[in-house]
Amino acid sequence: MGDEHAIRRVKNKILEQIVRKHEAGYDQLPKYTEMLKLANPGSITYIKWDDLPEEGLKPVFKRMFWYCNACKKGFSQGCRKIIGVDGCHLK
Repeated sequence: MGDEHAIRRVKNKILEQIVRKHEAGYDQLPKYTEMLKLANPGSITYIKWDDLPEEGLKPVFKRMFWYCNACKKGFSQGCRKIIGVDGCHLK
């Protein structure tokens, strides 16, 4: 019976450490987006945080968007210009 409690305590400690590591990663997102903009000028980044967390709590991450300018340039310069027409409703 004592072994089960010891195993449960060790499991809970490990899970707490994992959660703390994830939280630390979310705290670094604003710095990461700024580094993206410095490394690739013209890029767009956006982070959405939970609206108005309770007093004394950190905001909660919801989603993130980034648009690399190098990808835009590569796509627009490397692809042919085409016009697509869907003919299913044309008479």
